[in-house]
Amino acid sequence: MNVPSFEIGKDNWAKVVREFAESLDKAYFAEFQTVTAGQIADVETKVNRQLPEDYKTFLLEFGAGSFTEEVGGGGFYTPEELCIEPSCAIYFFTGTAGEVSDEIHERFYRSYGKDNGAPDVFTTEGITHDGVNLLDMFQIGSNGACCYHALHVGPEPKPFGYALMSDCHDFEDQAATFSEGLAGILEQHWEYVNEVWE
Repeated sequence: MNVPSFEIGKDNWAKVVREFAESLDKAYFAEFQTVTAGQIADVETKVNRQLPEDYKTFLLEFGAGSFTEEVGGGGFYTPEELCIEPSCAIYFFTGTAGEVSDEIHERFYRSYGKDNGAPDVFTTEGITHDGVNLLDMFQIGSNGACCYHALHVGPEPKPFGYALMSDCHDFEDQAATFSEGLAGILEQHWEYVNEVWE
């Protein structure tokens, strides 16, 4: 791991993240927009999910937006974008976009499955992937290559806190927390800049 050790919310974590990110590209956070505590609370209300503290702390410190193409692109969604389609994990893994309307998807997700307008499609088995209830997943961004940053926002114990929903329909790069997931993202950006490929 080339990324210095840090834990969001502790010690000088923001300085460590900023210095490493800007060593990759001085404009690393140039496209990020400020996020307020009120906006975060509004997202939690609208999607009916409690977001992890380390993720919220990151948003308050750095905001959200696009990473530069110099590090591979992608980024973290703004509060407005987070609220547009919170049920993306269900679309992504079940392929129900053409089968069930957007409105039914949204009601199902926001109600945590209580408002099920498609019971033949949204079964317990149908919304479970690798043992993970897709209602517990919340997409927060993209890696710029058809894969998506996501948080597990369900009850404890959690199988992971962060994962990349891959184009192979797997939960890749699993990490216990968003903080650890962010370290992995920074590492991938370092590899992109330095053209290090496995």
